[in-house]
Amino acid sequence: GDARIRGLPFTSKTDSDITGWMGTASVNLTNIASSSYINADVEDGRSYIRFVENIDDGQRDLLNVANFNHGTSDVYCCVSYPVD
Repeated sequence: GDARIRGLPFTSKTDSDITGWMGTASVNLTNIASSSYINADVEDGRSYIRFVENIDDGQRDLLNVANFNHGTSDVYCCVSYPVD
């Protein structure tokens, strides 16, 4: 399944003009393409963070648990999102 950080203290605001709120993320020792970069993402109306891999050809993919190495992967992220 998708890799998520659950239990954010608030549910994000639902906004019909956008689909989510993006933040920064840094990952270490993960199985992703070397030319990719990662964003932290909070979807509308959700209380968890997902991680989006932005691939050099313009595609996007959600990171899943298989992208991480147990006991060695690190994730650092910062995301701000409005609430209702």
